[in-house]
Amino acid sequence: MVLIMYVMEVVFVLQLRNGEITSGVKCANQLVQSSMPLEIQMLGYSLLQHFVAHRWGQLQPQEKSELAALSNSLLQQNCALGKVYAIRNKSAVFLALIMKRSGPIFVEDTLKRLLFESSMGDPSKQILITMVVKNLADEVYQFSNNITATELRDLLACLNVWLPQILGFIEKVIEDNVLALQNGS
Repeated sequence: MVLIMYVMEVVFVLQLRNGEITSGVKCANQLVQSSMPLEIQMLGYSLLQHFVAHRWGQLQPQEKSELAALSNSLLQQNCALGKVYAIRNKSAVFLALIMKRSGPIFVEDTLKRLLFESSMGDPSKQILITMVVKNLADEVYQFSNNITATELRDLLACLNVWLPQILGFIEKVIEDNVLALQNGS
């Protein structure tokens, strides 16, 4: 049994080494699990971000959908205030990358869901959603070289439509935090 596990690990490492993206995504998915040490989780998030940012075109549509579902799931898992900031930020960046690469329909659906969730008043979730919005803006503004001009135009048009809701959300988060500070909480 141990020999079979060892052979499977060797085959897996060889697939990763040869650039097999499906194996890489599966590996990264295992590495980001909360049962893993912090350093291993960070490596897993870095791998996922690399695959989305630089190898998105090599993924099958089903794999893209699975990564989108994974990014939403990880964001939900990491919204607790007790989670390490670096992990929370990595999950926010991962979702922002998925949003950028998936296009305006996914961005619209995700923003609609995130802004609805923020209206529930959970401060930890509001902070994480703010991180997603900030990272999405960074991705669109600073790192738009890996999407086409048409994709960028469509993404900017979608974000322009959602700008009033996003600014309203940010204003509410700031107001809530200022009021909490004034009340001594």
